[in-house]
Amino acid sequence: MRRPESHADSRRHGAQHGSSDWRLNVAPLNDPTAAVVLGMDTSNVDSVFVAGRPLKWRGSLVGVDVDRLLHQLSVHEALMARAGV
Repeated sequence: MRRPESHADSRRHGAQHGSSDWRLNVAPLNDPTAAVVLGMDTSNVDSVFVAGRPLKWRGSLVGVDVDRLLHQLSVHEALMARAGV
């Protein structure tokens, strides 16, 4: 019977396979499906491509003016609050 991997085992496992960029929110990696579904968040995603086009590259959104988007959101929230919604 194989014992469950401990936190330290996960670090050694990653180091053995050349993966030094493991994150605490996905350790231990004894169940990869659970790690992806339950443990990961947006900080684990470095790059996203759709139909060969980058939408996120090296942690940053591509072609999105985040400041403008946040301003639009605050205007929308103010309108909703004024409407009582």
